[in-house]
Amino acid sequence: MTGVARRVELEGAFNLRDLGGYRTASGGRIRWRRLFRSDSLHRLTEGDVAALADLGVHTVIDLRTGKEVRERGSFDGTTQYHHLPLIDQLRSRDAVNTTYTDPARVTARYLEILDEGRAQMTEVLTLLTNEATYPAVFHCAA
Repeated sequence: MTGVARRVELEGAFNLRDLGGYRTASGGRIRWRRLFRSDSLHRLTEGDVAALADLGVHTVIDLRTGKEVRERGSFDGTTQYHHLPLIDQLRSRDAVNTTYTDPARVTARYLEILDEGRAQMTEVLTLLTNEATYPAVFHCAA
């Protein structure tokens, strides 16, 4: 699909992007307009919600902590919403700022998150094996 914009411009989310087009290990390509990645969706405007509807987004997978959802709210504009927090709590701001300045530490932290959220990640991947899930967007706060 040539000419497809990876980034979807929204007012309330800053990095909604299409994961389509990337090459797979077998030489194929991930289909466009099926799976999206975003920062938190709780700030979306009515126009943003309409834009997601125009993309056909059917499922939202929210990876934020329970505290983040309670404090900031969740997205309520699709037929399927799944809250599957990968971690129980965020690190302090100082730890995050220190941790995420060094690429090796970023990699190590992501591996820790995957280990801690193993059951939730399994559920995310299980959801993504079901064709009825698509189009889908998964997001956290970052």
